[in-house]
Amino acid sequence: YNVIFSSGDVDFRSLPADDVTREVNVIFGSGNLLLDPATPVKVTLSAVFGSVRAPDGATVSFCERTWTSASYREGSPALRVKAAAVFGSLSIR
Repeated sequence: YNVIFSSGDVDFRSLPADDVTREVNVIFGSGNLLLDPATPVKVTLSAVFGSVRAPDGATVSFCERTWTSASYREGSPALRVKAAAVFGSLSIR
C-alpha cells in the first residue's frame, strides 16, 4: 500500500493475524495506518527524511525500530507490517 504525493488512511483493522507481511509506504505525503488493538501485530518502522510514529508515541527518523502490540506473542500468528516514510510522515493508530 502506497501513499505518494498525497495523504490518506490505510485501514488494516479487519485483517487477520495470518503471518503475511504487508508493506505501507508514505513518500512525499502523510498517512495513517489503522490497526485493531485486539489483533497481534508486529510492525517494523523505518524512515528517511521523514518520520513514523508508533501507537506508543515512539517516533523513528533515519533509523529502523520494531513495535509490537500488547497481544503479540513471539511464535504465534500475527499481522506483520513494514511501515516506511520517505520525505513524509506516517502515524500508526
